[in-house]
Amino acid sequence: MRYFKVFVTFLKLNLSQEMEFRSNFAIRLLTQFFYVVVQIALIETYFRFTNNIGSWSRQEVFVLVGIFRLIEGMFHVIFHANLLYLPEMIRLGELDLYMTRPINALFLLSVSKQQWYELSTFASGVFILLYFLPHQTGELWLTVILFSFLGLVCLYSIMLSISSLSFYLNRFTAIASIWDVISKTNRFPLDIFGRVAAPFLLVATIPSRIILSKSGIGDVIVQITGSIILFLLAYKFWQHSLKRYSSASS
Repeated sequence: MRYFKVFVTFLKLNLSQEMEFRSNFAIRLLTQFFYVVVQIALIETYFRFTNNIGSWSRQEVFVLVGIFRLIEGMFHVIFHANLLYLPEMIRLGELDLYMTRPINALFLLSVSKQQWYELSTFASGVFILLYFLPHQTGELWLTVILFSFLGLVCLYSIMLSISSLSFYLNRFTAIASIWDVISKTNRFPLDIFGRVAAPFLLVATIPSRIILSKSGIGDVIVQITGSIILFLLAYKFWQHSLKRYSSASS
């Protein structure tokens, strides 16, 4: 409950800061919706010349896009700004502020800032799924929620591992570019590349296959165990990397 209260406090604080500049907030929301419209137009253009991407039909690709927009939206709202700023915190010695608090440092730095305007990314995913997801039932939406959450865990774990490289590099400025590549590639069915795309398959491709009933119990087991393993590995790597940190006073 203590962690939950801290998280809610950050949510309220960052929302109040966003509302200080409401016109800017509204423009950012509209900009994100514009990106979605452009992406949908590009996919529609692609499918004018073919009927499938690998084993994925037009409708299934749009469901995949919707699932990833859900995951990306949640990641952007809660974690994105924090993990991308980690290299600067390490370089400037600002990590001291988190390590000296009576709470888990990784939790604190992961949720201290939110980007509320990215709710439009999440909302666009919901709208795409409402339009393209076949045979919508309560059970199906529970599956969407569960496996979108697991996809979010995988995406967070991947980005945490990449951000933790900042402890080994003096100025890790490429992290934003790396995230841009990850974001763009995960909007398409990565299983067409085979095993070389793992563990990125766990972010949106396998969850989408499960939701679309394109796979069996094997994918469910892979997704659940893969999410747990990815998070544990990322957390262990974070703990190991933290030993290399030199505080601002050292």
